[in-house]
Amino acid sequence: MNTSLAFLAVPLLCVALPGFAVEHTKTLPRGRFNFNLRSIATGIATKTDSSGKSHGLAAPLERDLTFNDVLRNQGAVSPTRAAKVEGFMLANDLDRDDSLGRFSASAKASVRVTAPVLAFGATDRVTLAIGAPYMSARSAISVGFSRSETASEFLAMLSDPANNQHEAALELDEKLGAAPAELNRELAAYGVEPLGSWSGTGWGDTTVAAKWRAWESSHMAMAATFGSVLPTGRPDQARVMNDVPFGDGQTDLFTQATWEENPLPGFSVSQTLKYTHQMPGRREVFRGLDPEDLEAGTTNANFKLGDRIDAGLGFAWAHPSGVTASVGWQANRKWSDSWHDAEGFRLNALEANTDETLFLSEMAAGFSTVAGYLRGEYAAPAEVTFAVARQITSRNVMESDLYEMSASLFF
Repeated sequence: MNTSLAFLAVPLLCVALPGFAVEHTKTLPRGRFNFNLRSIATGIATKTDSSGKSHGLAAPLERDLTFNDVLRNQGAVSPTRAAKVEGFMLANDLDRDDSLGRFSASAKASVRVTAPVLAFGATDRVTLAIGAPYMSARSAISVGFSRSETASEFLAMLSDPANNQHEAALELDEKLGAAPAELNRELAAYGVEPLGSWSGTGWGDTTVAAKWRAWESSHMAMAATFGSVLPTGRPDQARVMNDVPFGDGQTDLFTQATWEENPLPGFSVSQTLKYTHQMPGRREVFRGLDPEDLEAGTTNANFKLGDRIDAGLGFAWAHPSGVTASVGWQANRKWSDSWHDAEGFRLNALEANTDETLFLSEMAAGFSTVAGYLRGEYAAPAEVTFAVARQITSRNVMESDLYEMSASLFF
């Protein structure tokens, strides 16, 4: 029973922790540390296509089961039986492309990330940082099947004693009734795990970075950040269709410029521009998602994920009491991926629809004791923030809102 299959992934979270649009140019004083603990949660059930229209994650599984599909599988087992059924079908003015029913499918995933980040003030203008997310993910995919009116009529004709096709009717009825189970048996024959529930935990990719406060005046400042994302997280598992990867299997290099202005006491406006170069990698994959691709087995493919550029605009406010609030917007663009199998042939199925755009809006509120600590009002300098990032529009991107709780301690 042939069908197309869809890999599930969480690109917003599998490579590195997503940045928020409200950035600052501040660096730590020399010799000081900051320990930040971030907790991020999201759920995914839909993805946008190349035109920005939203679809369920399992939409590629939703297709018709045709006479041609059944005859192909029957022909591999019993060519004589398949020929008899085809002859009877044609005699009753039915076509190979007529539908016997349609697969329905649904899929969803949830991800929770806990990310410790440690920063150190190497100088008053340079801060070094390292962070790695610990991820907990769950996903589930279910497949159903509904018979068409054509299938019911065809079964009735086969069951008619005058046609002497009772055995063929019973066999077809059994196949249609067990269509989802037949799909999983077909996957098992290809060495792929059955569709169902999946869960996993593990460390994601590690980010190391250096932030340099390059210039400042009484009301403005500029900072530059340089860093790398190291492939310490487990990449996508080729034989698990609804696996949530914790990394993408290759190293990223990034640089970011941040411009911050303080037009009024307590208020700041920040603008950021970040470029990420994704270096080549190598990973075991199927050449595509169609049955013939799965039957051919996996290949150790060479890949180059598309570079990306992120731009952000943020407005922040800090009250002398320690209450903070911010709003921001972020635009992300990722170029298309490049995939080649071990023989050097392009894997077009894996390159399709990998050019991405994403627009986010963000809101955050929190409390900081840093200013109060400097005034002698608190025992320790610390910050707590709650933030929400919501997608405005996207293209070829999983649709999800991010919820983050962050706590920082300076020492």
